[in-house]
Amino acid sequence: ASFLINSSGLNTVPVISSSLVPVNFIPTEIKISPDGTHLILTRNATDFFEYCRFNSETGLVTPLFHFMPSPFAGDSILTVCAEYSVNSKYLYVCIHPYNTTTGYIFQYDANLLDSATFMASESLIGVVPKRCALQLGPDWKIYCTNLMVDSLHVINYPDIQGPGCDLQLNAVYLKNRTCLDGLPQFLQRYKAYIHSE
Repeated sequence: ASFLINSSGLNTVPVISSSLVPVNFIPTEIKISPDGTHLILTRNATDFFEYCRFNSETGLVTPLFHFMPSPFAGDSILTVCAEYSVNSKYLYVCIHPYNTTTGYIFQYDANLLDSATFMASESLIGVVPKRCALQLGPDWKIYCTNLMVDSLHVINYPDIQGPGCDLQLNAVYLKNRTCLDGLPQFLQRYKAYIHSE
């Protein structure tokens, strides 16, 4: 269910959308593209992401398909996360399979709306040594957690296709502070246009 919030306040009448997954599927994370047209649902310890269209005017979610990065289709996955580039063209996902400490970051063309062409756009961007979470920053870079280490990884140019997006490991030093599992989630659409000094 979604609820409209505008200058008049909160509309308490819910907009109910369907899903391709069982009713007991509770997302770990919901990310909406900055242009408000796509949505991805993730849940830890499952074997798929759910990719959807989103209507930011009505709040309606239209499910399109499930997917998992092709090298890991059918594998047991411990954690998953996702983020969009600021131009909404590319979707990044990171997965952490069971029985490994490694995370794998993939890029997809977010504007491809059928599963075959979407999966054909898949590109492995890089491998990170620990499980991770992804978050778009106010500088339009995507930051990646580095569990129990004093730095963050960064995707410097998320609007560029393939390896040119430039995943840089251990790019942001946290001054002896230890990175944990996640980063704060924001409504990317508003973060893209609202800044504070």
